Formats: sequence, C-alpha cells, structure tokens
Amino acid sequence: MKYDHIHKYMKVNLGKNGYVVFKCMIPGCPHYIRRELAVGRQSICWRCGRPMVLTMANTLLKKPHHLDCRREEIK
Repeated sequence: MKYDHIHKYMKVNLGKNGYVVFKCMIPGCPHYIRRELAVGRQSICWRCGRPMVLTMANTLLKKPHHLDCRREEIK
C-alpha cells in the first residue's frame, strides 16, 4: 500500500511478549513496522516536526527525534 505522507513513528509494544514495533501516529494511518525495518526510513521528528531519517540510535526512543533537536522554550 502506498501512503501519501511521511509517517510519524512512535515505538509501541504489541502483546505481553514485548514485541516492539513502530506505529504511525498520524490519525487514520494503519501503518506499523518492526524496528529493524524502520532504520533508514523517513519519519517526522516529534520535537521540531521536520522530516528525518531513522537511525539505530533514535529508534531507541519512544518518540524518535533528531538527536541534536531541542524543543523551543515556551515563554
């Protein structure tokens, strides 16, 4: 199936055995993928909202983001 957006992945556990997958959190998108297959794919950064490529390092995070990305401080 072809999707018309860049997925915004979040790490979730399926079942009691701790099987980890990355699910797209964009409303209405049913896409999910194993961590091993997510590395190298594009995702939306949870902090800045820009596209990024998933790496082994940022797939350790529940909500993957650029490793050098900082949230804008709210004043």
